[in-house]
Amino acid sequence: MAAPAPAPEPGSSWDGSAERLLLDATRRAVRAPAERVALVLHLSRLGPPAPEPHHRRIARALLTEAAQRLDGQLFPLGNGDLALLCRTAHSRTPAADEPSSLRSNLARLFGGEAAGPEAIVSLWPLPGQADLLLAYAAERLAAAEQFGAALRRDVIERSRAFSVAIRPEPAPMTGLPDFPEMLQRRTGALVARSGGTRSHTLRPLFRELAFSPAALSAHYAPASDTSSDPWLLRHFDGRLEEPLLALIEAALPGSGPIGMAGTPPDFALHLNLSPKTIMEERTAHVFRLSRSIGVPIGVEVSLVEAAAMPEAFAAARSVLRRAGLRIVLGAISHQALLLTRPQSLDADLFKLEWSARLARLAEPDRGALASALDAIGRERVILNRADNEEAVLWGLGHGIRRFVGHHVEVMLAAGRMLACAAASGCTLGQCSERAASATAPGRRFCRNLSLLDSGAPSAGPS
Repeated sequence: MAAPAPAPEPGSSWDGSAERLLLDATRRAVRAPAERVALVLHLSRLGPPAPEPHHRRIARALLTEAAQRLDGQLFPLGNGDLALLCRTAHSRTPAADEPSSLRSNLARLFGGEAAGPEAIVSLWPLPGQADLLLAYAAERLAAAEQFGAALRRDVIERSRAFSVAIRPEPAPMTGLPDFPEMLQRRTGALVARSGGTRSHTLRPLFRELAFSPAALSAHYAPASDTSSDPWLLRHFDGRLEEPLLALIEAALPGSGPIGMAGTPPDFALHLNLSPKTIMEERTAHVFRLSRSIGVPIGVEVSLVEAAAMPEAFAAARSVLRRAGLRIVLGAISHQALLLTRPQSLDADLFKLEWSARLARLAEPDRGALASALDAIGRERVILNRADNEEAVLWGLGHGIRRFVGHHVEVMLAAGRMLACAAASGCTLGQCSERAASATAPGRRFCRNLSLLDSGAPSAGPS
């Protein structure tokens, strides 16, 4: 079966209309006596997972303004590229606003996300380089027409599958026993120096209980690729917050994969909740229960949710403050850190999402990132998705000591196996997978569950 067509870029053409208009406008510009120029911002050449929504918004705002200044027209193409056809300059236009200067500014702004600044922007004077623009427009039109036909078929197939796959009432809310199988445990850890030496130790700090994106996708829409739509997954996640709290309420005082008995005294439980759920009575009861048994709780709200609903977030934050709970601001990309001041939202911890692009930032952005980390306080930053050694080393090199991710889980598993008398029958991968499981069957072959749930054999110094 043919692979499904990728989703079109928001606000762009997927049926070839913009490409057709660009081709027609280019032919007219070649015949016109006034000199014009074509500038193409190749957002399609940004490295994955880009282009992200903020890339498109910023690029479109800049080029729309340039089109107005330079008597031009902007064409948002189906592959995400933005093509601007405009005058070469205007008698009243400052030199800094000319297309060549605009090209330099766009290359500096977006070039760090691509293979190189020279690959991200094309500037073709007309009519001298009209052949390049005509070839580009014709190529994009052919691709868009092919893509549009495939997408129309795919939309019909997905709509049919999705209408069948999504039930009005989520199955876990009816009390099905497989509900915990949709959960996964993640352990956040502090990397601390071992005495005066250069070696490091890991101290588990908290356990996150979260829904597995793969499990959500498989359960709610097995015929659709929901993994590419984080907001759809967040919608499913939000519908399951109530049964999750009921599960935690029943399990919290005891041991087991969801209970917190036997964990170190300062070992916290972190939950990702919406501001609406934070305000509910059942949530307040879970908070009171955790306080009565001495289990610290941290509540994570994403930066996007907090910014989109500032009044609701402020009310939820007040509830958490009165309850003496830790507030975590999550899902902070490095681009958001460069453009916003998340510390103004008055959280206790800030979860920065690791991206390999962090290690390749250009000098101006490196300095801006350092200033942003200083403004937050590096001791309050958690580096999320630290799934490889590069992420952990980058974090340590930038004064970050708190991590969540697969690489940290494997390091914790290695420490447990060194101290476990029953480790000879296990592998490192098995120990790591069992620690992440939120069900008894997923842990049944572990012969040292108390060590598994404590995260590590002993706490290192902070």
